[in-house]
Amino acid sequence: MVSLGSFCACERRMSAKSIVLAITVILVAAATTPLLAQSPTYPDFSSVANLTLNPVENGAHQVGNVLRLTDDVQSRVGTAWFNIKQPVAGGFTTTFTFQISHAGFPADGIAFVIQNSEAGLTAFGDGGGGIGYQGIPNSLAVEFDTYLNAGPGPNDDPNANHVAVQSCGTNANSADHDALNGNSPCKLAMNADLAFPIEGFIDLSNGEQHTATITYTPPTAGCPQCFGNLDVTLDDLDLFPEGVQVNLGTLLNLDNGTAWVGFTGGTGFYSENNDILNWNFSAASQTITQPAPKNTTTTYTFGSYLYKVTPDQDIDQLAVTAVLTDPATFAADRQANQDFPGAQCIIYSNTAGKCVEFHAACNSSNGACTNVNYVVATSYDVPAGPPITNPGFLKATGKDCVPGIAFDSNIITSFTQTRTDPTTKGSSRPSFSCFVAVQNVTYAPADLDIVNLASPKVKRGTNLSYVATATNFGPSSAQGVAITNTIPAGTAYVASSLCTLTNGCSSTPCTFAAGTASCTVGNLDKFGLEFMVVTVTVPATAVPGTVLTDRAAISAFNPDPDRVPDRSWTTKTTVTK
Repeated sequence: MVSLGSFCACERRMSAKSIVLAITVILVAAATTPLLAQSPTYPDFSSVANLTLNPVENGAHQVGNVLRLTDDVQSRVGTAWFNIKQPVAGGFTTTFTFQISHAGFPADGIAFVIQNSEAGLTAFGDGGGGIGYQGIPNSLAVEFDTYLNAGPGPNDDPNANHVAVQSCGTNANSADHDALNGNSPCKLAMNADLAFPIEGFIDLSNGEQHTATITYTPPTAGCPQCFGNLDVTLDDLDLFPEGVQVNLGTLLNLDNGTAWVGFTGGTGFYSENNDILNWNFSAASQTITQPAPKNTTTTYTFGSYLYKVTPDQDIDQLAVTAVLTDPATFAADRQANQDFPGAQCIIYSNTAGKCVEFHAACNSSNGACTNVNYVVATSYDVPAGPPITNPGFLKATGKDCVPGIAFDSNIITSFTQTRTDPTTKGSSRPSFSCFVAVQNVTYAPADLDIVNLASPKVKRGTNLSYVATATNFGPSSAQGVAITNTIPAGTAYVASSLCTLTNGCSSTPCTFAAGTASCTVGNLDKFGLEFMVVTVTVPATAVPGTVLTDRAAISAFNPDPDRVPDRSWTTKTTVTK
C-alpha cells in the first residue's frame, strides 16, 4: 500500500501540474423550473397562494399566519379550496391543525371536504348547523361540530362536541345526521364520545390546538364494488377504530379519480373563530407528468415531499408516480429477495406512517429514455426521532413500483439532514425506474486514500493551487464519496473544481462555506481516481516565512478496512517575497 501510494503521488505531481495549467473554470448554475405546489403543503398560512377563499366578503380570509374560515361573528360561512384537483380515489392522507376560539357560546364548527360539484372552486354551502358544506352536491365531509342542533331535525346532533362523516353521494350534502340518500343514510359514521369527560376527552372548542389526520385506503385493486376504508384520528385518538367503510370512486362522481379538497366553516346565532393553522395533503398514488429539459433540475412536488431529476438529455415527458409503501411490507420484500438485507425504507411525514417509492416513466421521441445519465433527489420531512443512519437510494432497474419488487442497485451519491428534513441524492443511467430512499444499509469496506499536493513555496500576493488526488483501493466500490479542503488561515478562497481523467473539470459539484471547500464525488469504483483542485490567494501582506497549512480529506458511507485510516492529508507551503 505504501509503495503504491508513493507511486500514485509521483504520478499525480505531473498530472496535477498539467491539470492546473489547463483548467478553465466554468460556473454552471443548475436552472430550476419554478412550479406551483401540486398538493396542499402549508406549514402555516403566512401565504394563502393556491387557495380560493369564499365568499369574497365576510368569509374565509387570512389572519397573520392563520387561515380563518369564519370570524367570531353571527351567521357567517367560509370555504377554502386548493386550486388543483387532488387524486383521492387511489387513497390519500391529510393532516391539519385547527383552533376554535370564542368570546361567548361557541357554534358551529368546521369540516374537511372533498367535492366535485359543478361550482368547483366557488362552491360553498349553508352556515350555522350546515357548517359551510351542507348543500354542496357530490361531496363528502368530515365535520367537527361544536353546537347541539337537537333532533329530530334540523341536524339530529347527539351533543355539542362530536365528529361525523357525512355524504349524500352525488346529491346535495346534508349536515342532518338523519338525512337519507335514497334509502341510504347520509351519515356514514359518528363519534359522539368526545363530549364525555373520560380518558381521551377532547373539547373541540376549548381554544387549544387540535391535530386531525384523515387517511383513505382504497378498495383492493380489481374490486371496484368493494369498500375502502376512511380513518380519522384527532390528537392521536382513533375516532373510528374499525374505520369507515366507503368507496369514494363509486360514492362520488370524480374527475378521473380527482376532486377539489379544502375546508368549510360556519356560525349561526352563536359564533366562534374557526382557524386552520397548517395543512398537508399527500395522495397515495399521485402522478405528475411534465417535460424534463436537458441539464435542468425539474421538480415534482407531492405535498410535503419532493422528487427532482436532472437529465443530460431532453426528455419530452417524464411521469413520476409517488407510491405509498408500508414499511413492514418493504422489509418483508427485502428478506424475500435477499437484496440489501437489513435496509429499511424511510418513513415520510404526513403519510400515515408510510414510505414513498417513486416510479419514473419516460416517454421521449429522441431515444433518451434508454440512454440517459441523470441525477435524482428526494427531499422530505420525517417524524421526530433518531437521526437517519447509513442512508441509501435504491433503484429497481426497468421495473414498476409494485409489492415484492427487487431493488438491484444503490445509486446514492450524497445525503444531508437538517433537523427533520433530509435530502437523499443519487445518480444513474441509462433508464428510469423505481426508486426509494432507505436507511440501515450495510456498506462493504472501501480503502479510500487521499494525497494533497501543492508547491512548497509561494510568493505573497499570488494564487496557490492545491490538488487532492482521491483513490479507491477497494475491495468494494465506494458510495457517497465527498472531498473537502480546509484552506489555510489568512488566505482568500478563489475557486474549486472536481476533475476526472476522462471528463475534465467542473465547479458544479463543489461549494465553499466556513473556510472549507467541498466537492461531491458520488460513487467511486475500485481503483477509481478523482481530483479536487482548490485555488486560494495569498495576501500581499503575508509575512515571508509564514507556513500555510492546508488539509484535504475524503469521506464515504463505506467503512475503511485500514487499521489506521488514511483519508486525510495535510500539506505545507512557505510564503516567500
